[in-house]
Amino acid sequence: LSSVDARRGLAGMLDWVPCEKSSKRDDALLSRHIHSSIKHLARAVDKSQAARISNLLDKVHRSWRGEGSGLCCPEVTHWYFGLQAAAKSGEIKLQPHSERLDGIARSLEASFSRAMEAKQRIGAVIDTSPDSDWVNPALRRGEAFVKNLAHSPVKLHALKKLTPVIQARLCDAFALLRQVWPELYEEMPVFVRRLLVYKGHAIIGFTDFRFHGSVFLKLERLMKRDSAAGVAEDLVHEAAHVRLNAVLAVSPLFLNDMRRRYRSPLRHDRRPMFGVFHQMYVLIR
Repeated sequence: LSSVDARRGLAGMLDWVPCEKSSKRDDALLSRHIHSSIKHLARAVDKSQAARISNLLDKVHRSWRGEGSGLCCPEVTHWYFGLQAAAKSGEIKLQPHSERLDGIARSLEASFSRAMEAKQRIGAVIDTSPDSDWVNPALRRGEAFVKNLAHSPVKLHALKKLTPVIQARLCDAFALLRQVWPELYEEMPVFVRRLLVYKGHAIIGFTDFRFHGSVFLKLERLMKRDSAAGVAEDLVHEAAHVRLNAVLAVSPLFLNDMRRRYRSPLRHDRRPMFGVFHQMYVLIR
């Protein structure tokens, strides 16, 4: 941490163990942050469309009827980063983006229905369908990360449908979490809205704030785990990244130069302090 003030404030900003109250607080804070950032950008680009964007954001917020806000989901963050990129290019019209945002509200209603159905199959209210336009961009970014890390190309493919065997493995893992760590089991659906399984190599799973609320698990790793505890560990690992991202997006903890790299356990490559802290938080959980 970069300052005494940051260390003192850490206890109040970040919960190392699952807590329902703080989980919903952090989700609400991130939702307001996303809402405010998008409204500010919309007003800067086209004031005539800003009110419509704000109304659509409220609609999206209400469209997810589960725990947490509809704004804290991969559909919205993917849309927002696309809006940012278009604004930076200087060639942007808000009308197409607002129409897409309207479509996101409808897609989230469908996603929530699938999540409720998934509870019967995997034991948690989390959508497992890859049927969204953000999934392929997320996988392409995962491939780029692997190429930079392992210096070799890789292709990642999301499973279109989970087999009964995969569903059973996930169900056993969630049942174990519900039994031995109910606080974390209750926290997970607040932040994790989409759980996708992919085929590939070099990485065992990943998350990406550009698609916040999504967790990607590697099929080969999932099938090689010899117990429910192993699968549960992978779920806890990736969900912890999503949990921490929600906090850091609203309350950055570091003043370290992102270009500077540090040594850390378990990884041969040097990482920015952001990545080192993520590793520590995940391992503690």
